[in-house]
Amino acid sequence: MFHSKVLLLSILLLASDVFAARINYSAKYKDGDKIARTSKNAQVPDDKEQSILDHMKTWSGDKYEATKSKFNFIQVTNVEAAASKGKASEEVQEMQSIVAKNIKE
Repeated sequence: MFHSKVLLLSILLLASDVFAARINYSAKYKDGDKIARTSKNAQVPDDKEQSILDHMKTWSGDKYEATKSKFNFIQVTNVEAAASKGKASEEVQEMQSIVAKNIKE
């Protein structure tokens, strides 16, 4: 009985991951003479993936863009590098807010 419950729980957890698309929010920033990045990984509903790819630039007023990475996840990035790491972190939070606002049901 215990093994069947563990198996069922495992299957349910795996099934929930199948319907989620991976997304990475990444902001470039100026660090002296070089460009660095700060980022955050998350998941979004699988059925919202194409909408994010198609509309992120419009939603953000051309500030951010979304592309599909070669590893098959959504990559949201800032178009222009931020002035500092703090500003880049704020942009990552803003990216998340824009996506959340526009994909809510």
